[in-house]
Amino acid sequence: MREDELRDRLRDALGEPPPLATPQLRPAAAASPRGHTTLMALLAGGLAIVLVLALVGTRVMLHPQGRNSLVPAASPAATPAAAADSFPCALAAMVTVEADGGTPASTQITYIPGFVNMPSGEFRADPRASVADLPHAPGFGPTVYSAAAGRWLPAIPNSVSPDGLRYAYVTQAGASSSTLHVVDVRTKSDHPLWTYGAGVNVLAWDDHGILVMTVPFSGGVALFWRIDPATGRASRAPDSDDPNRVPVAALSPGSGGFSPLGSDGRGTTAFRLGSRDAGTAYSVVLVSGGRVTATLYSGRTGDAKDFDPDVVSFDAHGIWLANFDSTRVWLWRADAGLRSFPVSGMPMASIPPGGHAYESLGTAGACMPGTFTGVVASPVAAPTPSPSPSPPVVNWTPLLARPMQLPAVSPGATCPASDVQHFDGQVKYAGGKISNGPNYGYGQWPAYLSGQTDWYSAGSQGVLVLTSPEYTGPVLMRVRRLDGDATVAVDGLGQILGSGAIGIAQGGNAPYWGEADGAITFSAPGCYGVQLDGNSWTSIAVIQVQKGPPPPG
Repeated sequence: MREDELRDRLRDALGEPPPLATPQLRPAAAASPRGHTTLMALLAGGLAIVLVLALVGTRVMLHPQGRNSLVPAASPAATPAAAADSFPCALAAMVTVEADGGTPASTQITYIPGFVNMPSGEFRADPRASVADLPHAPGFGPTVYSAAAGRWLPAIPNSVSPDGLRYAYVTQAGASSSTLHVVDVRTKSDHPLWTYGAGVNVLAWDDHGILVMTVPFSGGVALFWRIDPATGRASRAPDSDDPNRVPVAALSPGSGGFSPLGSDGRGTTAFRLGSRDAGTAYSVVLVSGGRVTATLYSGRTGDAKDFDPDVVSFDAHGIWLANFDSTRVWLWRADAGLRSFPVSGMPMASIPPGGHAYESLGTAGACMPGTFTGVVASPVAAPTPSPSPSPPVVNWTPLLARPMQLPAVSPGATCPASDVQHFDGQVKYAGGKISNGPNYGYGQWPAYLSGQTDWYSAGSQGVLVLTSPEYTGPVLMRVRRLDGDATVAVDGLGQILGSGAIGIAQGGNAPYWGEADGAITFSAPGCYGVQLDGNSWTSIAVIQVQKGPPPPG
């Protein structure tokens, strides 16, 4: 008897099962046993006997139910359905291989969706991971796996509805408005829900609705909104609703900032506190209700633990975390701590002489009972070497002749430091990498000073100039102290033009924000002005440089 025929007969005998509640993250010891009536227990026992007789001597294969679904291959068990937190299980994952043929222009990025079988740690690619039949934003492929829908979705994890059957995405009409869409995975219908005259980022979809952040296209103050997924009605939300917001008390001076790793969609977010610089003290914590509720690990970057997570997924097993270098996956439970699983079967790129390759692994959904067969991940084809494009030739004379417009600040006076500005859009780095950040800076449209939120006078610090996609011409940068004498050294940002001026040949990189990066060193603390000039515009940023080196990590 075929499995689907057997399943149909069981359904006819018992009726449709009640809908399953979304799994709650909790220790196994806290789970309460399921209760059954005597009649249902007898009926289940009788059916179990029939099922065993039908399957004796037969290998049971759990076949996919619908397109792009998990293809587990599990051995027969004592019960027809395994518990949601059981092993073996298949963890949805995304492998990213970034390779180049020796030049930035030859950089290619390959995404390979699949599953890591647990506890063996073997990665298998999913050859049927396609989202071509689903509406989505440009540039999105299979990104997250929905166990409820039984397929890959073209959406970021936090934009998927709590039931896993819908997702939200955003389209943009030039620099005039953005529209929030909701897609029903079952019907593949696309419903434009809400339009707003600014950039829109989806932050979360939880029981309270869809949380979005809006940022003016030319830069400005970020606002938060709750959108009703049924009606499209919008209401302002407090900044405290932002799942990427970490309590200030949890940050230590000089820790290197923080980065959100993922959320469970119910108000709990995992954060890494501290940078990935070798030897830096860091922690991975859970934040809920504006406070740290658990610490998964505290140590120093590069220590013997080798706990270096990138993104996380929450499910009935606990919290899954994958290392940046794709060597291992971790499972954390409140009652058991961290458990490590070495990963095998990862693809790599064939690299020509002088080329490079970088591989990373990220979780992309829950770990579902069963074993995913899939296919062995094939090596990624080597990128074709190509010469880097020549930078445009710029006549800097007109920009160098433009007068400085920095404010005057008397010694000892309060520094009129610029407010941070937020903006929407992806950033394209010089090597070709596309990133969702940084999305903040100081100054005015179309160019901003970025790279730090706190500046110090001892030692060099990273500095960025971010330029809007609308402006692709040259950018001239000049820096000076406003409340006294000091020298400023800028290295690697662009062409050194003399008298402290730095020339960036190309600003924006439509449709992406342009990025120029380097290092900056201030000889003394004080109030500094940064003037960015382009064809027909000037952007001014004022920053306060504090005394001494950045606090140690």
